[in-house]
Amino acid sequence: MTTELDINLLRRTLGAGASADDFEMFVQQCKRTGLDPFARQICMVLRRNKSASGDWQVKSTIMITIDGARLMAARTGLYNGSDNDWCGEDGVWHDVWLKNTPPAAARTCVYRGSAKFTGIALWREYGANANGPLWKSMGAHLLAKCSEMLALRKGFPAELAGLYSADEMAQADTGWTEGAPVSAATASATAETPAQAEKPAEAAPPQQLPASGVSASAPPAAVAARRGKVTPPRQPFIGPYNIINGDGTEEAVLDIDGLCRWGIVTFPSAFTEAEDVKAALRGKGIKAWKSDTDALALQRMLAHVVLTRST
Repeated sequence: MTTELDINLLRRTLGAGASADDFEMFVQQCKRTGLDPFARQICMVLRRNKSASGDWQVKSTIMITIDGARLMAARTGLYNGSDNDWCGEDGVWHDVWLKNTPPAAARTCVYRGSAKFTGIALWREYGANANGPLWKSMGAHLLAKCSEMLALRKGFPAELAGLYSADEMAQADTGWTEGAPVSAATASATAETPAQAEKPAEAAPPQQLPASGVSASAPPAAVAARRGKVTPPRQPFIGPYNIINGDGTEEAVLDIDGLCRWGIVTFPSAFTEAEDVKAALRGKGIKAWKSDTDALALQRMLAHVVLTRST
């Protein structure tokens, strides 16, 4: 059972940015499935898209990780593990994939009691259309996680029907950011729960910020218009995602300097100077501040970094 203290912490960290109804639904799903969001067994995905009126809006989707799916299967007392294989275009299966090129398919056999359930994920259906550096560097691993989710849902339909993982959905929608860890625009995440990024809009050559290792590239609107490029407008952020100034006013986080100030103010025990925040971002693969960078996603990423350090 999730305690009130857990809920308050969840709202400030992994549930950051969600509406009240979406957050309540997330809490109820955590209770229903018995999965722990702080152990990265279940997460809330925030997607930023345009409404029919053309306004940007944030919608949430609840997903589970492969660890959460394995746990739900194990709780039945019937889960007897799984086996993975990969094959190339020749159709020959191997129990380890050693080639530098991605496999054509991954196969996972999940055992429920004496029964065996098989899931096969094709690269052309999952990895080929998925963005993110992890799909390029760990394609075989992530493809196997997709095939394992397919097999687990076959073997344990009562527990896992309708529950999908971030890896499976990476090819379906490149505009979402995973709740834990989080990312958008140019953000990346860890191997077990990679988050996919919105395709960055083209921008002018990056300009280096002094002694930061983080670059910025935000061409003036007039220049972008002449080039025929449309850059999504930055959204205002409300509540705890803004910087609270000494006089009580709020300042929106719209650039790397603002993000660093927010990190220091919000997590003083974790970040004492701007370079600490930038180092945390670089550790997640963020090396440039693009003109369409989703600051809210990066704020949620930093919150997750702090959370995982303290647990």
